[in-house]
Amino acid sequence: MQAARAPNPAALSPRRGGATGARVSTSSFDVGVRTRECARCGAPVAATGAGAIACRYCGATNELAARARPLTPRALPTLAEELARRSRLAGQLEHPISPNPYSLTTAPRDLRGTSLAVLRDGWRDAKARSAGGARAASEQRDLAWYALHVAEAERRERNLVAARAALETALELLDDAGHRHLIHCRLVTEAVRDRDLASAAAWLGECDPSTEVLELDGAHRKATARLRLAEGAASKVLELVGERAGDVPIVAEYAVALGLLRAGAHEALGRDDLAQAALVAACGEGGDAPALSALADLGFAPRALAARRRALVEIAAAARDAVPVGARAADGRFLGLPLLAALLLVAVTIPRCTFDADPFLGVQGELLCPYACKGCSGPFRIYTYWHHSGGSHSTNGPQYFCRTSTNGVATMTDEQLDGARHKLGAYELSWAPAAATYLSLLGLLLPYGVFASVGAHRAGVAARREKEEELAALAAAAGVTSPARQPTRGPWLGLAAMLLAVALPSLVIALELGLR
Repeated sequence: MQAARAPNPAALSPRRGGATGARVSTSSFDVGVRTRECARCGAPVAATGAGAIACRYCGATNELAARARPLTPRALPTLAEELARRSRLAGQLEHPISPNPYSLTTAPRDLRGTSLAVLRDGWRDAKARSAGGARAASEQRDLAWYALHVAEAERRERNLVAARAALETALELLDDAGHRHLIHCRLVTEAVRDRDLASAAAWLGECDPSTEVLELDGAHRKATARLRLAEGAASKVLELVGERAGDVPIVAEYAVALGLLRAGAHEALGRDDLAQAALVAACGEGGDAPALSALADLGFAPRALAARRRALVEIAAAARDAVPVGARAADGRFLGLPLLAALLLVAVTIPRCTFDADPFLGVQGELLCPYACKGCSGPFRIYTYWHHSGGSHSTNGPQYFCRTSTNGVATMTDEQLDGARHKLGAYELSWAPAAATYLSLLGLLLPYGVFASVGAHRAGVAARREKEEELAALAAAAGVTSPARQPTRGPWLGLAAMLLAVALPSLVIALELGLR
């Protein structure tokens, strides 16, 4: 067998020149170079043809087979055929396949981390399992998952040749055409990143342009749109991804990527408003931070990216200013005290009605009774009269009687008080005791309100500090200065609620005592 010729090491580095014209050197994803991982040590080996080549790291000899084109180029479908295919793909959104071997959103079960070292270990084990020949769909999926994620991690470390080697090694190991399609689509996007558009087009030619599987179609749309946008054909990008979200059936795992491509195409055509809308939609799908980071890494739609970052700065500034601290933190805590006092009043009334027992022992009568009747004093006596009729029982609530030295309220039994209650009207209070009890409960809750306000203030200070840091990071990313704090509403709601909660019961007490 003729020995393969090893390429110049410079040929395995990203090309710095343009993507068209005569080739001075090859890129890391040049389709004319065969690259794979060494069978012994896993280091990348590359050659410009088939044959035997020695690994320059461990010296092992590797046989590089000639690349076989996996698919026969297909004629582009007619418009009617394409519409029918889209309809069939849309049906998969309504009735998804589970488990889907082409969905790579979940990691393999044996994965124990996401670092490059852990991914390499998992990739090595997946390759070892693949050496036995025919593999189940789940094993094919795991092999493709590891290859794609190892390639992504290697690319982040700028190990482009290692990333390329992982992908091409997967092509040799994978039997399933669908998983090979996913690998070829990634090779397209990596070649576009490397500015080798000619190789990207060649890799794209090995993909299935009319697949009937939604996940495979999403990968193909993403790869093709990346290449067309790099070629300056923004209108063709919109034909692929749709002018708006929902124009074409897209599985969720590709929604963000295609949304970013949509934003880039709109901006390239001068439609900045549509570009910003597409970016906001993509951020809604995948979150602002991941979507904006991906868009910045891709390098297109810079105006939409800048506008979204400025908008996030404004949103973060408003969120910072809305954090309650100081009097505003106290306002929020005191706002709920009147309602809590009302609930406790109900709890206090239950034993008064049921057992003629008062948790406060009638102490409110010490203040009310001297003003209610001559010679009266507290504490007042509580008695509840129940109506019994046909097995049903009802009451108008507890009655409150003030004590004197002569009316016997303090010494009567319940039966005696029941018989004499009509004669004790001059000593009875109606609404004032409940109002006074409510005021007592409100007073008892005041220390809790103060304590809760201090805690809320401290939590607000910590939360505002975090939001200040987040705002500073967003402002730095947007290239603007963090907005100054804006004045917000004062602590009026809680204060108004407390004043009203004191005024109304006080008015009830004053009216009843004043009208006697």
